[in-house]
Amino acid sequence: MAADLNLILNGTPVPVYLGENTALALAAKTEAAESALAAQSAAAAALAAAGVGEYADTSAGLAGTSEGDTFWVDNGDGTGTIYRHDAGPTATEIGKFIKDLTENGAAALIGVEGGGTVQDALSGLPNSLHYQAPTSSNVSGFDMDFRAGQGGTSPVAGTIHDYTDASRTWQLDKVGGSIGTGGYVLGLRRANNHIRRPDKPGTYISEAGFLRCSYDRFTQTAEVTGSISGNVLTVTDVASGALAVGSFVEGSGVEEGTTIAALGTGTGGTGTYTVAVRGNSAATQTVASTTLTGKTKSEVLAFYVDQTGGFGWSTDPVKMTTAKANGASYAFQLTASNEQQFLLSLTSASGQVLTIQDAVSGTRTDFVTPSNQTSGMRFQATAGGIDLAPATNQVITLRGRTAPDANNSYYLGTSTANWLRVYADAYYVGSTKVLGAQQSAITDSAGGDEQAKINAILAALRAHGIIAT
Repeated sequence: MAADLNLILNGTPVPVYLGENTALALAAKTEAAESALAAQSAAAAALAAAGVGEYADTSAGLAGTSEGDTFWVDNGDGTGTIYRHDAGPTATEIGKFIKDLTENGAAALIGVEGGGTVQDALSGLPNSLHYQAPTSSNVSGFDMDFRAGQGGTSPVAGTIHDYTDASRTWQLDKVGGSIGTGGYVLGLRRANNHIRRPDKPGTYISEAGFLRCSYDRFTQTAEVTGSISGNVLTVTDVASGALAVGSFVEGSGVEEGTTIAALGTGTGGTGTYTVAVRGNSAATQTVASTTLTGKTKSEVLAFYVDQTGGFGWSTDPVKMTTAKANGASYAFQLTASNEQQFLLSLTSASGQVLTIQDAVSGTRTDFVTPSNQTSGMRFQATAGGIDLAPATNQVITLRGRTAPDANNSYYLGTSTANWLRVYADAYYVGSTKVLGAQQSAITDSAGGDEQAKINAILAALRAHGIIAT
């Protein structure tokens, strides 16, 4: 892997990989630091062995040495300058060396491959880190290898603290690639690496989930009457709840960010407490007796993606919002890439509630409640009706009880609230039409026309299908 920067320490090129750790953008890699420290020790030992003494300044050095001798002076910036006592007397500079690598002056002495020093290379950097790999590079631009705490309690591998009001904390721009060739903007992988984790089985794969999103929430846990003098809160009455270390205290005249730093004579109720302002326990304030509230901050899980890609949400209602403009395509769409009979299952704590199935070889949609839903299924409109609209000349099939009730009757609805109207072009028993559209009126018989009236009635019955033609 090509180095991002080559430093010349004690005449030896030392590669620095800025991509491996952003902190190295302002210092050498660990190996470089070790080499520099070794060079520093060697330089000090060589000076001492050669009898080159240290003096406070050049005047003291000239006064303490003879012509032709050498001495060195601490420059106060982590470097030292070696001088020769020449005629005059004159202190002639021979060279400089690194005395303390942690000081700023060291950067001016560490050379960079191609000319110049680290100080020169870094002096033109802006306040933010900007790294641009050459187009010819075929390695990762950023590669961090974090191994601290293996086999025990580990720190977080990396944390970004954004204390600004910027619209976003982190942005990834992918220009190039396609999903068809396996491209993606962000990849999260539960991985195996038997070389980097020798404490794990060879086939071990991380058991962590893929993603966790959470937010902080404040909950009022106490309401008290109290006053603050200096950094001491005195509570004289408790209306509800209890205070605790870490509780945020709010009220008229109370400084923003005031928290309970320590218990005094109070242990949640009346008594005294040490308070801090934004973490500073030495901060003082004066607040007359007033109503104060105590609030506790807690982390609330918003949602997560588990080990196998499953989504989970917190106790807050789930809200999915789209800003899609109205059009012919759907606002939300769930797609199964392969043919699936069972498309969606809705489940509560008591068990499965409803399934949506692609039934009859993908030609019918079924809404199915399982056997635990013993009260069945209900479609309810709190305003307006319920419209069942089959395709033209297609039927609505209602399947009910398999046996009649005690009165030898079947019901549409319930025995106390039967359906009042059923709209259809015709009704069939099996494949035979038994009721159709309303026929023309038949006037009352005036006497002597009975046969005509009977024939008209029979024609109407046949038209309905009540009697065969």
